Amino acid sequence: MSSIFIIANLADYVEVGKDDLVQKYLFLTTSHDGRGSITAAFTPSLILCANTLNASLRKQINTVRILHTYNAKQCLEQAHKVMEISGILSVQMGAIFNNWTKVRIIDRELKIMVQSALAPSSEKIKQLHQIKLDLMKL
Repeated sequence: MSSIFIIANLADYVEVGKDDLVQKYLFLTTSHDGRGSITAAFTPSLILCANTLNASLRKQINTVRILHTYNAKQCLEQAHKVMEISGILSVQMGAIFNNWTKVRIIDRELKIMVQSALAPSSEKIKQLHQIKLDLMKL
């Protein structure tokens, strides 16, 4: 099933720390065949292709799904719900991001995180876990 999407820039930002601004977007996606629902959700990621669309859909917990059989009044009610959710989520996201700005890590910890994210095998993960345990003892 192929799908289409549209993304709207909400012309507002989430301020992180003193200098970083994270753009807010609202996206809608649906299938070409009309059998699925229209999905609307808030995201801080600019969706440019199917990969970023799928990643954004996997991360969504508060989405609105509008069936193709809805009438206009129901669609407007759902659209209002989407905008309300996007406002709540952007405040929550801002709080999370600003909390992260207070977390300090040293170079060794950063190296371990990058290696963990790029670990090619379970053996490498075990090695990194042991390094982490060793660092915790310091």
